[in-house]
Amino acid sequence: MGGSNPGIVGRDPNSRSPKTPGSTGLNDFADPNIGDRRLGNTQGPLGMNDLAMPTSEVVAGAGVLDLEYEVVAKSLTSETTAFKKVESIGNSATLGRHGTSYFIHGNNRIHIKNASRGTDLFKIFRVFRVWSAPLDPSTHNRTGPYSTGAEKNWFINDGTGGTLWIDVPGQQIPMLANARKKERHLTEFLVGIEGRPSVGGLYFIVIVDATPSEYQVSMYEARRYSGEMWQNEIFPKGFKFWGDSDNASVERLSKTEPDTNETSANIVSNYGGWQKFPQSR
Repeated sequence: MGGSNPGIVGRDPNSRSPKTPGSTGLNDFADPNIGDRRLGNTQGPLGMNDLAMPTSEVVAGAGVLDLEYEVVAKSLTSETTAFKKVESIGNSATLGRHGTSYFIHGNNRIHIKNASRGTDLFKIFRVFRVWSAPLDPSTHNRTGPYSTGAEKNWFINDGTGGTLWIDVPGQQIPMLANARKKERHLTEFLVGIEGRPSVGGLYFIVIVDATPSEYQVSMYEARRYSGEMWQNEIFPKGFKFWGDSDNASVERLSKTEPDTNETSANIVSNYGGWQKFPQSR
């Protein structure tokens, strides 16, 4: 690779080097103290290979890599690894049995635009944070603030490093009606390409509602972050995971409540609205 490779354009080998400032005021690899770091065979300052950084990396004959979020109308559990054994109930796209619980879930796919080599050759970077709030079963409205058991500036590693770009975000809910809480679960996701932070990333939320008798899944539009914001504002401490629980430090987003909720985001699909749970056996 490198600037002299005719298959990669967007880097001028005659005017830039690891020691010279780039267009953003940092050198090409986002570390002004990088010194004599050798290219390609060492880990960069954000834990990624030095050559995997520039947004302007363009494969000859294609465009700049970009991410696109798609809400999928059918169940994708059978195409995943972790939820392959979920038994879909009827023709439902959002309800299945998982062990002794129901699994209520949405379905999404991330597309890598201009990925001429194929999406499955790129590794996903994905972290999440879960909130819950009480729900009024008669109005289906949230009746209190969101809370989370996690430290509020931590997002948790979820599938980072894999090449599967589909997901079935959801919650496990008891099958027994009298064991189900009247609760709204909101999950925030941050998704990018591992090793290519300058491509930027996506933020979106998925909401799972459950009462003793009904459930609903709501999927919302994704928010796009530029590569500069992804690196410098969302993940200024880098993309390293910390501790046994695989926590990632995220900045700029709210630490006291979800950064986006059901009133501030545009809904894409709720899969037909509220659905009845099957009768308990």
